[in-house]
Amino acid sequence: MLNFKFRLYPTREQEARLEAVLEVNCIVYNYFILNHFRSRNDMSHA
Repeated sequence: MLNFKFRLYPTREQEARLEAVLEVNCIVYNYFILNHFRSRNDMSHA
């Protein structure tokens, strides 16, 4: 099996855009995790 290792060297603009995308993904992920736990807890008190 062959393995390859790559290193990326993004420009500052690419780095900023990537960071913005990751930040939005983090916010969306946390939002849905929070709603999942809320809905689970709401159903257990019924």
